[in-house]
Amino acid sequence: MAYTAATPNAYDNALIPFKIRQQYFEEYLGLTPLTVFMGTSASDAIQVFETGNGEGLSYRVPFRKDLNYETPVIGYNQAAGAEQQIQVFEDEIKLNLLRFVDVLMGVPLTKKYTPIDIYEMMRPLLINAQKRNLVKSIFDAATTGLYNSASGGNGPGENRVIYGTKAHNASIYTAVGTMNGAATHAGDGLSVQHLRDLKSLAINGGTTYEAEAKIKPIELKSKRGFPEETYVYLMDPASYKSLAGDPAWSDFVYRGVIQSADQPEGLSGARYRGTVEGVMVYECPELARYRVTNTQTAAWNLFLGAQAFGLAWAQRPWFEMEQRDFNLNVAMAACEIRGQKAMMFPSFQNTANLVERGIIHSFVRTA
Repeated sequence: MAYTAATPNAYDNALIPFKIRQQYFEEYLGLTPLTVFMGTSASDAIQVFETGNGEGLSYRVPFRKDLNYETPVIGYNQAAGAEQQIQVFEDEIKLNLLRFVDVLMGVPLTKKYTPIDIYEMMRPLLINAQKRNLVKSIFDAATTGLYNSASGGNGPGENRVIYGTKAHNASIYTAVGTMNGAATHAGDGLSVQHLRDLKSLAINGGTTYEAEAKIKPIELKSKRGFPEETYVYLMDPASYKSLAGDPAWSDFVYRGVIQSADQPEGLSGARYRGTVEGVMVYECPELARYRVTNTQTAAWNLFLGAQAFGLAWAQRPWFEMEQRDFNLNVAMAACEIRGQKAMMFPSFQNTANLVERGIIHSFVRTA
């Protein structure tokens, strides 16, 4: 073996010992806990379904359209021939087998090489990969999985999107290019008024009354006999800069601290930022991957009501292990059979087009 001197005393480097810290550092994932929005109820933003053996790898979700209430048969006018057909639409969630696999080579030798218990790393790494993929898959389903934002493909219809303070455009990419207002609450950035406009689209069903199906709130209470609707707004953290500069936002946060049981936590840096007129605002770092740039840069945020997403499992996550080459190598897999989808149903305006069941897209300028 070659001799390599170590200064200052000329010992052989190979004779100088070193110590490895057995407790390894872990990557901070900072995942958005979408599980708080999941449930089996029709009022959950992410409605969860389960399928069993022999039921195939797709799950169909029906939607019933209400009758036209504006044209009753009056008096002695003939009702025969004026009947309305019951219309039931459906959307399909396609499921597939998903697997994440890691491998540890030379298990007996590895245990001799290092004090770090690498074998115990295998399962946590797979769990993290599954969690991250679930969050990404859900956000993909509402964004790039629906629309081409990069090169001018068609985006959401005018009743399911707002581009800052600008008019609707069929193309997301082109629309962002028109957002030349400043990236502030007074321009094309996020503001309290923008949140109000989103809620108006939801409760009216579009830019005009009942242009499309109204978006059902995730929570509906009654206050003095009138409905009190609650929705969710998920935002790219870069959007918060302009919202925080809006004096109206400061007023709402101040009032929330005083009288809300669900107080905003701006001091502690919580991702729940507060509630504005029934719209709960959350920061989601994962949405940063969906920003759209065309001269300006806009965040792609999501306003959610009930049944915004369908999430179906034919089999919940499980682990498999395989030992190879006489137990020299070990492979472990995290498996699940899952599908997710932003729920879409035929438009009231044209049944050949589809519109979101519980999502309004929000584009606000960040740069």
